[in-house]
Amino acid sequence: MKKITLISYPSDQSNLLSLCDHQSRYELMIGGRFMILDFILSIGLSVQVNEIILLEDRVSESLKAQCEDETTFAQFPSIKTEGVGPGPYNTFLINLLQHNKSDYILFINGDNPVIGDLQEAISKLLSEDVPYGIIKLSFGNKPLNTTELILIKKDILLESLRLQFDRAESLFSLITDLIELLKNEDSCIKREISGYYHPINNIVEYYNSNMEIIKWLKPMAQLFQTIPLGNMIPTFSGEGIIRRQAQVIDSILTDSCQIHGDVYNSILFPKVTVSKKAKVMNSIILPNTIIGERSIVTRAIIDETFESTINLPTIGEECVIGKEGQSSRNTIYPKTLYNGITLIGPNCTLPKRVKIGGGCYVKGGTDRKELKKNSVVEDSETI
Repeated sequence: MKKITLISYPSDQSNLLSLCDHQSRYELMIGGRFMILDFILSIGLSVQVNEIILLEDRVSESLKAQCEDETTFAQFPSIKTEGVGPGPYNTFLINLLQHNKSDYILFINGDNPVIGDLQEAISKLLSEDVPYGIIKLSFGNKPLNTTELILIKKDILLESLRLQFDRAESLFSLITDLIELLKNEDSCIKREISGYYHPINNIVEYYNSNMEIIKWLKPMAQLFQTIPLGNMIPTFSGEGIIRRQAQVIDSILTDSCQIHGDVYNSILFPKVTVSKKAKVMNSIILPNTIIGERSIVTRAIIDETFESTINLPTIGEECVIGKEGQSSRNTIYPKTLYNGITLIGPNCTLPKRVKIGGGCYVKGGTDRKELKKNSVVEDSETI
């Protein structure tokens, strides 16, 4: 049986502000229950690869520990993380792979959520002993939700890297150029499959990738049944509670959520509390967050709260966070925070009656005293 190494390569020029301050992109949480890491591990299992290499610009110690645990306790194939060094990037890949014992290398832009039934397509390519093949994975007919994977014999890859690509500006551009080059070769085998992919290069794309899971819940559920995902987000072994006076409509709730208010078209990660008469609409609420009584959260991402501040409400009573139906662009971060999406960073505890507009950014760990002084944050502002 031919051996495959799966290499997940990083995206180019992304800016996720505080969402990645304390973690790797592979640890980004998606859909209420998963990390991006779950998606790439699922593909590795379904294709039965011998090794997974996660490439990232900055190696996360927590990601490295998770990969070691998966290899040791889950009897998973070898998983390791590698920091992408400075160029030339062809030399970086040559050094990475010259002692690798696999027959084929499978490249995936895997620090974005990507899932699809690759097993049949990969098996056919291997059975035909192709030198290389391109697999186009798409979700419906949406160009944004399309990615291309390359399966290539290791020896051919190394030869190509030694001859060219020494001027690539990034690893992402090198692999993109490689795919475009091979697509034009007569010997290239092309396959198309259905699946899910969403690039996440800014805060709005992160928001949209989560909202798509609600919008396309039935086809996404069918996809997850075909290619089941693991669950790397710590669970709290508690059932969610929806109180009699509460409402939950078109939303995803996960373990240990307590709902006393109203939740519409939103995703709540583990151990989120929505207090009495509070409303959460079109928002993503990350773990350990408490939304205070009579507060309203609209088109916002509320980052997680860690144990040191877990006893204080993340959003105090009678706060108004975000706005519906407007398209404010953040003044300081216009390319990553726009369309009126508001981001509250990790470990924030907003006092009572704070009002924050659309397109705003509250940096992680912002002092409560600062927010008491600036209890009104206008559209597009950063604090």
